[in-house]
Parts: sequence; C-alpha cells; structure tokens
Amino acid sequence: MRDIVFLKVIAFTGDRAGDLGSVLTDQIKWLPNNEGILLRLVTGKTIDIREPRIVSVFPSSNVEICSYYEMQNYVKFCKKHDIALTGGYFFRPLASSQNEIIDAPFSSSATNARLKLYLKDLDLWEGETPHSTRSGCALTLAWLGISNELIKSHVGWKSDDMLKHYIAPNVLCDKIKSAKSLSKTSEVIPANVFANIEQIQNLRKIVD
Repeated sequence: MRDIVFLKVIAFTGDRAGDLGSVLTDQIKWLPNNEGILLRLVTGKTIDIREPRIVSVFPSSNVEICSYYEMQNYVKFCKKHDIALTGGYFFRPLASSQNEIIDAPFSSSATNARLKLYLKDLDLWEGETPHSTRSGCALTLAWLGISNELIKSHVGWKSDDMLKHYIAPNVLCDKIKSAKSLSKTSEVIPANVFANIEQIQNLRKIVD
C-alpha cells in the first residue's frame, strides 16, 4: 500500500524520492470537500525549512492512476491496522526485522529497491529508478503545453539549465508541433485516399 501511493505521488509531482520520504504527517494538509492535498517539504537535496517546497495533489477521474485516491486509501489502511500516522513520518519503512513499522524516513534507496522489484516481477525493468519520474513528469507537462516556468515550479527546478538537462524544451516543443501537424492530416486527406493508394499498388504488382 505504501509503495503504491509513494510511487504515484512522485510520478505526479516530480519529487525526489528522498525528499518525499522525509515528509511528516503535520506537513500534509487535506483541503476541504476532497479538493486536494498540500504537502510542505522542508528537507531535501535543494530544500530547507527557510525555503520549503509546496506540492499539490489533486483528485483525478481516473482512479487507477490517481495519487489523491491512493493517499486516502493509505490513511484508511493505516487506521484499520492501527498504524499511527500522527507526530511522525507519513511514509514509514519496515524495521530490519520485517516485523514492525518504524517512525523513520522512507529512503530513496529503499524506494529504488522496491520499484526495481516490482518492474522485474513484471519483466519490465530496464534500469529505471524513482528519479526517472522527474523527467517523466516534466516531459508530460511540456507535452500538455505547460510553460517552462510552471514546469520548473512544479518539479522544483530553479534554473533553466536543469530544465534543459532533463527535457531540452526547445527541441521537445518542435517535435510536439510537428507531431501534432501530422496528426491533423486525417482532417484534410480524403477518407478514400489510402484505399486508392492500395489499388495503385495492386495494379503495379500486376503490371510487374
């Protein structure tokens, strides 16, 4: 349960696994009327308490990938099994004995090991790490037409160099434009054009 919600949240927020794994329960604010969740990250590679990073998680109509829905399920699961989520870390690891859950950060190395385990079980692992979600999230936002400044804000990058390193926005935008142009060809090409091409090809085979 913890792994599912954790991986979905970093996929949607672009957070570093170590940063999200250090979030405390009192740094999570549930908005009224199931509107969403705000996470206040105060520790991390480029984060400190003087300049916290605010992460938003909102509901999605697709519950299969909805990180907000999984966060709700995680809290319900913990309550059902008497796992206290007050006054400590929100994502808690198992002790080395594997017999109890401890109040400690969920580390990036543990996240990496869990992701690798799941992908190998599915015969899908090709070297992916939790860090892959940072570029994946940014690429998705760019594909949706989100501005570079908003992408940097969402993922937590401060410089254009980091954005270029991960997604090369200018190249990506050009590719998006060309791909969208091609996708619109069906709107201007007659529906029977491909049938006509096939007929011509068949005639050529007969002549040859």
